[in-house]
Amino acid sequence: MHANVDTVYESEIEKSRSVVIIGLSELNSSSAIERANYDFQNVNSSLNHLDVECVPTAVYRMGKVNSSSTRPRLIKIVFPASRYQKMAVRRAPRLRSFDPKGVFLRPSLSLEERLQYREARLAKKSCL
Repeated sequence: MHANVDTVYESEIEKSRSVVIIGLSELNSSSAIERANYDFQNVNSSLNHLDVECVPTAVYRMGKVNSSSTRPRLIKIVFPASRYQKMAVRRAPRLRSFDPKGVFLRPSLSLEERLQYREARLAKKSCL
């Protein structure tokens, strides 16, 4: 029971330090090291554009490689502290002026949280 509680607690801590970035292109290479380095450079370029001055603890693509998909996989970024996550999320609108276009950043959320966020966004949109 104790180990399960610790795992949930650690998961929540990591989530509070994590963001997901959408729309960064994937390198078409058979080398996993080359793809990881390419992703790390692109993530650092995005964070530099947002003036988030830290080196991420982890950067990785989520999901399996799918050569038939036209959309790049999401990238999860784990920061060393939650304050960098908050800073990145707060400054995410600056990505509108980032090249390449179509790059978005959001907090790392569970499926349930994403659905609630989407419903709130749609409700707000329908009120306008």
